[in-house]
Amino acid sequence: MEKQAVVISRSGRPDAGCLRVEEDLIARVRAAGGRALVVPHVYYLKPGHPALARLGSLPGVVVGTWLHPRAARWALHALGLPNADSLQCMRLDSDEFATACSAAGFPVGNHAFAVRRMPSRPNGRPAPGDVEEIVGRPAPRWYPVIDYSRCRSCRQCVEFCLFGVYSEEDGRAAAVRPDACKTGCPACARVCPHGAIIFPECDEPAIAGAEPQTPAAPQPAAAPRDPADGIDALIDELERLD
Repeated sequence: MEKQAVVISRSGRPDAGCLRVEEDLIARVRAAGGRALVVPHVYYLKPGHPALARLGSLPGVVVGTWLHPRAARWALHALGLPNADSLQCMRLDSDEFATACSAAGFPVGNHAFAVRRMPSRPNGRPAPGDVEEIVGRPAPRWYPVIDYSRCRSCRQCVEFCLFGVYSEEDGRAAAVRPDACKTGCPACARVCPHGAIIFPECDEPAIAGAEPQTPAAPQPAAAPRDPADGIDALIDELERLD
C-alpha cells in the first residue's frame, strides 16, 4: 500500500519565520520516515503547473499552506485539480496539521514543532523519509476564488465586475479571466450576498476565506441589485487602491 503523503506549500513572500517553519517541518517529516511533496505557493500556481500534476497523483493527501483552509481548497479547485474536493487543507502552523501528520504515521509535534520521539528502524536509526520538492517561485497573482458550496448563481459578480473577470459557465458564475482582476481589489467579494468569493491574500479575514466564529444564518435569495450601485462601489474601491 502506498504511503499517505502531505503537501507543504511554501509561503508566497520572503518571510523568514515562515521559512523556518517550512524547513523544520520538512526535516521532521524526513526524520520520521514520512512522505511529503513541497510545492510553491499554491495560490500563485497556474493551471498546468507541474506541481498540480504531482499533487493530483498522491494518495490520501493533506495540504498545508499559509492560507485559510477554505481558501486553499477552493483555489486548488479553481486550478482544475481533479481531487480538490477530497483534500484536507490546513494551515501549516496549526495543531490540526500536526495531528494529520501523526495520523499519516509520522508525528511532527505541535504547531511549535516540539521535539517528539521519531519512529526508528531496528538499528535505532531514524527511518528515511521521502521528500520531493518542486522548486521555482511563481509570479504573484491576485484573483478571485469562488466557493461553490456557498454560490447561489445570483450572477451579481458577473454584472458587477468591469474587468470581464466573470462569465457564466454551465449555469453558474465562473472566474473565466482571473488575471484580468485589478490587483488589491476585493470589491466583488463585498458585493456577493452569500460570501462565496474569496481573495486568499486579502487582509480582511472574512474575504480571505476565514470561517465565521459562529454559524452563519441562512441567506435569503438575493434581491435584484441596481447596476449603478455596484459601479459606484467599484469606483470607490479603485480610488482607494490608487
